[in-house]
Amino acid sequence: MKNNMFKTVILIALIVLSLYQTTRLWFDDLSDLNLFYDIINYNTPTEESKKDNGYYFIKPDIMALYSPEEEYSLIKKTNKKFQELFSNSINFLKVIVAYGEIVEDDIPTDILWNKSNLLLKYPFLIKSNLLVKDLNIKNLDFESNINNFNEIIIVPTDDLNEYVFVYFINDKYYNDIQALRIKRKDIEVANNSLSQSMKDIEKNQVLPSFMSTRNMGLDLFTNNVLLPEKGSLYTDVVYFKKPFYIEDKLDSNLLEDYVNGFFMNNIKWKLANDEDPEKFTYTDESVFVYYDTKGVVEYINNDIQNRKDLTIIDSYYIAEKFINKKDKIINKQEYSLTSYIVSGNETKFYFSYKYNDINVNVPKDYLETLNMNYPMEITVLDGQVINYKRIILDLDLDDFIKPPEKFSVDYISVINGMLEKYPQEQGKKINNMFLGYKINYLEENMKLNWTVITDNIIFNNSARTVDQE
Repeated sequence: MKNNMFKTVILIALIVLSLYQTTRLWFDDLSDLNLFYDIINYNTPTEESKKDNGYYFIKPDIMALYSPEEEYSLIKKTNKKFQELFSNSINFLKVIVAYGEIVEDDIPTDILWNKSNLLLKYPFLIKSNLLVKDLNIKNLDFESNINNFNEIIIVPTDDLNEYVFVYFINDKYYNDIQALRIKRKDIEVANNSLSQSMKDIEKNQVLPSFMSTRNMGLDLFTNNVLLPEKGSLYTDVVYFKKPFYIEDKLDSNLLEDYVNGFFMNNIKWKLANDEDPEKFTYTDESVFVYYDTKGVVEYINNDIQNRKDLTIIDSYYIAEKFINKKDKIINKQEYSLTSYIVSGNETKFYFSYKYNDINVNVPKDYLETLNMNYPMEITVLDGQVINYKRIILDLDLDDFIKPPEKFSVDYISVINGMLEKYPQEQGKKINNMFLGYKINYLEENMKLNWTVITDNIIFNNSARTVDQE
C-alpha cells in the first residue's frame, strides 16, 4: 500500500514537472501564463531588476546640474549620460537616507546657490515612505520627520572635512526646507562617483541652460520654475502621421504585429469586430485589445487573479514592466509619470508625453472625447495590469522636421501678453510657466508654445518669434 502511494506521488510530481517544462518551451516566460505566474513567479521588484530596467518611481521628470556660474543645465532623458547620472544619484541617496542625520537647526540653504549640485524635480509631491520603499532601505526616523517633497537637491563635495547634504523641498515653500547630512568619509564611494559623473558631463557636453525663478528672486511665481535662457535652440514644428499607415492606407500586418505583443499566445487571439473600418477589437476571451485608427489603443484584462495588497512602488514597477514588455513601439515615445490615484488595492498611473524632453500637450477636449485625462494611463489591481490605454503619437521625424530655429524666450513679454488678455490677473501669482509642444490634429503637427498657469487661467502663446541677428 505504501509502495503504491509512493509511486502515485512520484507520478504526480513528474506530470507537474512535464507541464512546467512544456510551458517554458511554449511560452518562454512564465510571467505570461497566469496559472504558473500566480503560483511560482510573482515577484516584487528586486534592486537588480530595477537597476537594469530603470523602473524607479523616483526617476525625475527633470534632472539638472546646477553651477553658480551657469545656473541650471538640463540633462535630457535621451542623453546617454542620463542613466549613469541617475544611477549614481540613487546610490548616493541610498546611503544618506539610510545613515544620514536630519539637520534640525540652521539648515545651510546658501549651499543651494553657491555650490554645484544636482536637482531632481517632480510634477507631484512624493511621500517620504515611498522614497524609502523605492530605495529598498529602512529609516523610520526619515519617514516620520521628512515632509512631502517634489524636489531633491544633492550636494556632493570634494572636501574631506565637509558634510555632504541632500535637501528635500516642496517648491512652494523654499522657506521650509528639510535636509540630511553625512560626513564625506561615510559616503566616500557614492560621493566620488556622483561628483565625477557631474564633472564629466559639465566638461564634455553642451547642455540646455535654464534659470531658476527662486534663485532670481522672482516672487511672481509660487513655485520654483525653470525657464530656458534667451537664445536657446528648439525645433519649432514637429509633424506626426497616422500609426500603421503606409501611403494613406492602414497596413493590417503592422497593426496585428503590434497587437500580438499584448497576448500571451499570439496564435489564439481573433479579430472579433471588423465591421467598422476605423475600429478593431482583438480578443482571446480573457484579454481584449481595442484599436481606433485615430491612434488609440486600449488593453483590458478580465482575467483577474487575486493577489496580496501591494505598495504604490510595487504597482509602479509592474506597470512599467508591462508597458515596456507588451507595447512593442513604446521605445519611440518619450513619456514621464505625471500623477497617480490610489483607490483600495487599485492604483492608476498617468503619464505625459515629451519630445526632446519638452512637454507635449494633448488638447484637453480631445482627451475628454476618449474618456482620458492623460495621453497614457495604466491601472494595476492586486499586482495585475487590468487596463492600459494610450494615444500613439507617431512622429514623422525623417521627412518633415525643420532644423532648430532661434526664437524669443523672453518670459516677461509672454507674461505681459497674458496680462493684456486677462487684466484681472494683474498682481496674481503664477503657478507654472513652461515651453511645450501643442498638438494640432487637423494640421497633423505640434508647435512650440509658452504656457502660463495661474489659479484662474491657462494662457498659451506662440514661441515662434525668430530672433533677428
